[in-house]
Amino acid sequence: MVSSRAAPKDAANRHSQAFKIALHSSRIDARPGVQMEDMRREYAEAFEAWQEQLRALHRVLLDGERMEPPKLKGLLNREARAKERYDVARRRLLGISE
Repeated sequence: MVSSRAAPKDAANRHSQAFKIALHSSRIDARPGVQMEDMRREYAEAFEAWQEQLRALHRVLLDGERMEPPKLKGLLNREARAKERYDVARRRLLGISE
């Protein structure tokens, strides 16, 4: 069966859609003592922070924005740390331990 709804155009939209589904459908408290709302908030904040750094990195890598090498290194480090925070929050929300 073919869905009448158009597919998301890029990975960010697909990920955002998956986030919304997980946010509203998850009912299991994966970490005792921590409320699901806290994990959802942590995930949403980490996702937005990572996307902000990723957009800045894409301006440099894809759009040709110029940046001095030390600032570029800082940007790459911030993006990597934001991605790691997002990955940790995602695993917690999904109940996946490392």
